[in-house]
Amino acid sequence: MREHSLDEFESLFERASIPVFDIPDLELANIAAVISQTDLDYSVLGLAQYFKARFNSEVQVYWPTKVNEQHNIDMARKYNLSPASAYGAVEDLVAALAAESCRLLIWPISESNEVAEGELDTLVQSAEPPIFIVRQQIPQPSRVFIRVLHSLCGSLERVQHLAYSFSLVADQGLLVLMHTIEEHEIEEVRDTLKVSPEISGASGAALIADLTQHAERYLKGLVASSRDEPYRVQYRLGMGEVLQVVRHELSQGDYGLLVTGSHEHGHSDIAAMDYQLMHQVRDIPVLAL
Repeated sequence: MREHSLDEFESLFERASIPVFDIPDLELANIAAVISQTDLDYSVLGLAQYFKARFNSEVQVYWPTKVNEQHNIDMARKYNLSPASAYGAVEDLVAALAAESCRLLIWPISESNEVAEGELDTLVQSAEPPIFIVRQQIPQPSRVFIRVLHSLCGSLERVQHLAYSFSLVADQGLLVLMHTIEEHEIEEVRDTLKVSPEISGASGAALIADLTQHAERYLKGLVASSRDEPYRVQYRLGMGEVLQVVRHELSQGDYGLLVTGSHEHGHSDIAAMDYQLMHQVRDIPVLAL
């Protein structure tokens, strides 16, 4: 009888100690898209049209001053989107996004376009909305959101900033949270999970297995918050160099979107490892938060 009571007490304590996160539904009221008379324009406008229909968004289309204005106005209207204006320097675009309270920017980078790559850094550092980076043709925008991989680095506390991933993954889709830690971050992860020194003193596969077990328990709050949603959430833990771990995971599944960084209170938090993913993952779109 006593053992049964203790089991019940431990079960209650276990449930009470599981964190529950409040992940709000994302409202993408205002979206911006950039076109520049390349083959990627059709993919950008197709994505913008998809977002407009799914989130009832107002979409503003911008273009650099060097391209033909009337052509871009006609393209925007063809997709039933609102032509906005041309911009000179990328800083002018940043100012326009702020004035429109933009919540997402679709940014195309055609192959070997070093100027656009450099402007991407400026956008991530100074623009308020996350940047949806398009480097390839996207014939079916809806397929992008069926399997979403969100890369997490460092402390597990960053899993609280997942509103974009949870909102963008499609109904009946899959969201995978891929948390990568490097050896020097083990103590930080151990502190977050409150695991014993004995576990953090383990190494190799044994350490990964123990940390994964505790991290999955930590993740139950996230899964609980999405249990009524029509999509699945999975968690995976890897150790090593972030780019290598993420590329390996991408090779194992038919992912349509990679999400990296974090976004809170209207500002980005992009670490060095996130920058690597943002610039070097080119086979699928990347959402830089």
